[in-house]
Parts: sequence; C-alpha cells; structure tokens
Amino acid sequence: MRCNEMKKSQVLVCEDCGFEVQVVKECGEECEVGACCTGDISCCGKPMKLKE
Repeated sequence: MRCNEMKKSQVLVCEDCGFEVQVVKECGEECEVGACCTGDISCCGKPMKLKE
C-alpha cells in the first residue's frame, strides 16, 4: 500500500515481525506525483498489509 492511498487512523502491519504504523496525517495531492509515493510501504522485505 502506498502512502497516498492511506487515510487517517488506518494501520499497516508487517505480517512477519508485527511492526505497526498508524496514519496521523494524510498525504496531500502533491504527494501522488512526488517522490514519496514511489512504492509500497514495506518491512522485512515485504509490503505491509492494512490491519483489519
């Protein structure tokens, strides 16, 4: 999942180590075309998943 796809309060989790990241502030429109959204947010070499 890329940072520009995430909404405030959503949590990403690493399925391998359990590390979690919560969105405190959403990206703006400029982020979609900027360098910060170049790929999936990853941990342990794999894309992190949205926590359900």
